[in-house]
This record gives sequence, structure tokens and C-alpha cells, in this order.
Amino acid sequence: MAFDPISLALSKDYTKETAEGMGAVKGEKGDPGDQGPPGKDGMGVPPGGTVGQMLMKASDADYDARWEDPTCATMDQVNDAINASITGAIKKVYYGT
Repeated sequence: MAFDPISLALSKDYTKETAEGMGAVKGEKGDPGDQGPPGKDGMGVPPGGTVGQMLMKASDADYDARWEDPTCATMDQVNDAINASITGAIKKVYYGT
């Protein structure tokens, strides 16, 4: 059977054996091509920032970021959040709401 790339591409049972059975032959690896031109520089990380700061999204727009000091919750806020989650889960299981 002659190699038919269209039939092979449309074949639902495409395997290495199917390709070889149709006469497909793997050639030797060719020489690498020439190095392409360098691409444009991306947006990258905005300049600035200090030790301990975090890069944050400034808006929903792409590449709009700024350096900010991280905010941390107090232990009371963490405990309140945990208690609210647990209470909500218990109500959901017990009351079905």
C-alpha cells in the first residue's frame, strides 16, 4: 500500500504501525536551522520595589502591576474567618442551608 498522508490523518486508528504499514518512513534528523532574530522585550517586572514588597495586579488590564507592601491579617481576623467557615459548614450540614 502506498503512503497516503490524507488517509493516515483521517484514520481513527493511527499508530506508528499504521504509518509504517502505509509506507511512511522516518528520515534522519536534519541539521539545526539558523538562530532566529531576537524577539521584542516583554513587559517584564516593573522597576522599583523594595525588600519584602510583592508584585500586585493594579487593575484587570494586562501588564498593569505595581509593587505593594503585603497586608497581613491579625490573628483575631484569622480566627474570626476560621470560626465563620466552621459555623457556616455546621449550619449547612445541620440545617441544610
